[in-house]
This record gives sequence, C-alpha cells and structure tokens, in this order.
Amino acid sequence: MTARPGRIVAPILALALAGGVLTGCSGGSSEAESSSPSSTSTTATSSTTSTAATTTTATQSPTSNATYAGAPGVPEEAKYKTDAGAIAFAKYYLETVNKVGKEPKVGVLEPLALPSCKTCVRQRQTVSALVADKQRFSGDQFVVLDASKLPSEGDVIVSVTVDQPATDTVDAKGSVVEKGEPLGRAAAVLTLIWTSGWRVAELQQGTP
Repeated sequence: MTARPGRIVAPILALALAGGVLTGCSGGSSEAESSSPSSTSTTATSSTTSTAATTTTATQSPTSNATYAGAPGVPEEAKYKTDAGAIAFAKYYLETVNKVGKEPKVGVLEPLALPSCKTCVRQRQTVSALVADKQRFSGDQFVVLDASKLPSEGDVIVSVTVDQPATDTVDAKGSVVEKGEPLGRAAAVLTLIWTSGWRVAELQQGTP
C-alpha cells in the first residue's frame, strides 16, 4: 500500500516555524487593498511646467487581473483583491482541502497554491496516496469557525480558526482502515500572494 502522510489537516497545524507564525514569504507582494475593487484612483502630474497634480477616477473592469481574478472554481467573493476577498479565499482553500479528503481527486489543490507552500505540497501528496489506495476520509477533517486578517507588512496573512472532529480513513467499501481521533481547536495561518488571483504561499500553525 502506498505510504500516506496522514490526515490532510495534520500538516496544516503542525508545521509552525521557529521564527513565528507571522513570518511572511518573500516575493514582493503588496497587502490587499482595503478599497472597493470597483474603482481605483490615479494621480498624475501635469507634463507642463505646472506642478499641480490632477486626480482621475476610472471604473475598474470586473475582469481585470489587477483586482479581480481567480483559479477555476474559486467563488466570486474570493476573487477580489481586498481584505474580504483574501479571507474568503483562505476559507475556500481549507474547505477545498476538506472536500478532496472525502472525494480524493488529483489536480484540485494545485492551482490554489504556490510551490513555496511546503504544507500544500504535503496535502497534495496525501490526496495522491488516497487516490492510489482507493481510500478516503469518512467526513470533514475540520470545521471552519472563524477567519480574520492579521496585521502584517507586505504579504497578506489570514488566520482561520478550525475545530478538528474525529475522522476515519476508509476504503472503497466504507470499511475503516484507520480510526481517527478528535484533535480539538486550532488555527491555520495562511500567507497569501496575489498573482492573477490569490494563491497560498505558506501555511503554518497559529494560536486559535
């Protein structure tokens, strides 16, 4: 049987770095914009000798990758480059991890994370192992309780509080292969980067 690295949720909450959960990934991304994605303001300096600046307000196209984008399947509210959009995406990512545990399918998580996310790589390896072994998880690995954006400079960081109920690993007939235990409440801290939509750059353990 293919070796499996355990519950998908386990690596999410067990890989906090010694440097602290708020350590962001490098990559030069900017923090999510707090303004509405429907409009942007641009200030331009006159090309004449006058130093007066003029401000122009332009209507933002809803299809612009600068403020509105997302991988296939990402819900509408998670496609905006705003704080609310980042929070919605973080919750969607974890809910998707939940889904592929119950209905294993390779290729679902890949578009949602960057190669820099080691935890995300382990999650995908777990999905591949479940598919190879014709196994799945019997239920939700965790229940999303709350989510909020954390103060940070540079990268956008979202903390998601989850409860982790007991989840069994079962085979194609529904027989229990491995009995699960409840793991209690925990927090998943996601560092997000905007690149034609939100992507998970890092996933660590936090304090719920």
